Amino acid sequence: MSHQDPYGNPPQQPYGGGQAFGSAPGYPAPPQPPRKRTGLIIGAIVAAIVVVAGLVIGGIVLLGDDDDKNTSSATDDPTDEPTDEPSEEPTDEPTDEPTDGGTEVLGTNYTYALPGPEWQDLTADITAGGTAVDSGVVWGDSLEAGRANVLVEAASAEGATLEEQRDAWEANLTSGGGPELERLPDVNIDGETGYAVQRQGTNASGSEIFQTVYLTIHQEIVYSIAFTSAPADDEAEAGFEAIKNSWAWVS
Repeated sequence: MSHQDPYGNPPQQPYGGGQAFGSAPGYPAPPQPPRKRTGLIIGAIVAAIVVVAGLVIGGIVLLGDDDDKNTSSATDDPTDEPTDEPSEEPTDEPTDEPTDGGTEVLGTNYTYALPGPEWQDLTADITAGGTAVDSGVVWGDSLEAGRANVLVEAASAEGATLEEQRDAWEANLTSGGGPELERLPDVNIDGETGYAVQRQGTNASGSEIFQTVYLTIHQEIVYSIAFTSAPADDEAEAGFEAIKNSWAWVS
């Protein structure tokens, strides 16, 4: 139990916010002598001019009518006017606020909730990396670079009482070096008595960290629950408190 030293996995503080125009009227030409065809010629010319002018004017009017018709059809108001108002209100509105309780983590005969979206259940990654845990959650993307973590170990009590487990547990916690343990008052973990220890100092990687660890037994299984963060990290402590408050035995 607690052969893997959670104190050896230090968290690190992250640092990081678009006209139509008309023609003038024409005047008739003066009368000409009957034996001359000049008048006829002039008349024919004038008539031709009038005809041409009439065609031109007619063409302008027709084109104007077409333009007016096209313009009218283009500018007709649509039957359904567009609106900026959505036709239906969305049923579910997104929110940036995390839901109360967070994601549930299920371990051996217990469950607890992640305190917020910044926390992740990385049990599989931690176990694959060689740290034997029953469950492990991290504030961040990895155990090594996370801001804080909670590691839970579980093993058979083999008939031993909580008191009989204490000395071996404390010895295993300090086997990786670091500062001495400070015993704290006993705690209550969802109805089970638990021992608590605490230490603060520099770990093997040279990082200054703070750790509180609980030991308890439930239904012949002994549990070691380690909470690790940088010293004086109030937000991490609030996350730890939320996990403790949500802890529940499921059998």
